[in-house]
Amino acid sequence: MESFYGEYGDYTTVMAAIQAGDVTAEDLEYPFVAQQDHVDIATDWDGQPPVYDLVPPAGGNHLSAWQTCTGSVYDAPLVDGNAVHSLEHGAVWLTYDPELVAPEAVDALALLVQGRDYSLMSPYPGQGPAVSLQSWGNRYQTEDPADPAIEAYLDEFILNERFNPEAMATCAGA
Repeated sequence: MESFYGEYGDYTTVMAAIQAGDVTAEDLEYPFVAQQDHVDIATDWDGQPPVYDLVPPAGGNHLSAWQTCTGSVYDAPLVDGNAVHSLEHGAVWLTYDPELVAPEAVDALALLVQGRDYSLMSPYPGQGPAVSLQSWGNRYQTEDPADPAIEAYLDEFILNERFNPEAMATCAGA
């Protein structure tokens, strides 16, 4: 499991440090953990979706519309900026590389997500590892679609208040 909060450990702690003036977002190794602007409503928006340093992204400025994340399983890639907005709401985004994960393994992964509010799943061609799970500021990647840590990550990070910039914001109706 990777955490991008550095010495601060979680969203709550890093934001408290920023508010206290101990650090700025720009001073962090991964500033995206403290950046949550809606880029498409800015007056200087150029019409292009945000580009992320991490693939798939695990936080950062994003689009104003979230991706429905009510145990949603998508069969096509998503727009990163919409999925990141879902992470801000407390969701976990499970992605898989369709070239590396067999269809029956995709079906088994879908069973972990379907019906689990604040989660979503989609293919992410070329992401690198076979399976990647993202939540705000955290990520777990594995080559094994049957890795038991996948379900453990979902259990740990869905709506985890330590990593949730917008506690209990909706995942429906996007």
